[in-house]
Amino acid sequence: MAIDDLVVETSYGPVRGVGEGRVKAWKGIRYAAAPVGDLRFRAPQPPERWTEVAVPRSPMMVIIPQATRLSLPPTIGFLVQLIKMTSLASVIGFVELTRAGQIINNSIFQPFLVFLLVGSFYFLLCYPLSRWSASMERKLNVSHR
Repeated sequence: MAIDDLVVETSYGPVRGVGEGRVKAWKGIRYAAAPVGDLRFRAPQPPERWTEVAVPRSPMMVIIPQATRLSLPPTIGFLVQLIKMTSLASVIGFVELTRAGQIINNSIFQPFLVFLLVGSFYFLLCYPLSRWSASMERKLNVSHR
């Protein structure tokens, strides 16, 4: 099947379909202008005419940007929680930052200095991640969609 067989002319411009065996399909045809700005919450308006052949996008190319925009800020927030919660794992015997601070404190007997450094290190880990999560949430504007 030739490529030209899959290109059809619509009233707004040419559209390329896909051929799978004996079946032909035209997906992703623009039927209305994007509902943004003044068009939001109004009746659909006809799309602008295009001259280039419109090629359908893979569903993954539509889903992945949306999924990334929605999931990235909470994932970063979860990472911050994970870092904070690892200090509770020291109770079980897993050596991590707080437990390492206890071990060092037991050898040098300067708890204020040791735990000030441990707290500072936790802050240096968590604060930038929290700020990054907040900036990504603002940038991606997830809460207002």
